[in-house]
Amino acid sequence: MRVLLDENLDHHLRKSLGTHEVSTASYKGWDGLKNGELLRTAEDNGIEVLITGDQSLCYEQNMAGRRLAICVVVLHRMAHHQELLAANRRRS
Repeated sequence: MRVLLDENLDHHLRKSLGTHEVSTASYKGWDGLKNGELLRTAEDNGIEVLITGDQSLCYEQNMAGRRLAICVVVLHRMAHHQELLAANRRRS
């Protein structure tokens, strides 16, 4: 599965997604694209899932007819987020 991590998430999270083909918006040169443009660009490039921290994305964009899934990550505890990133860094 082709997965894109939005620029609002730490790129180290890509290591937690197993064997999926994971890239980041920054790596693709798509950082700075507004939500609608990012969704369009991702779909046009075969991205199947967008993982984002933007909780308002689905309310701001018309999702009808989209060819990609959107997963919104909500981290309630910043300490947990930091622990996850530290564990991923140790694996690399």
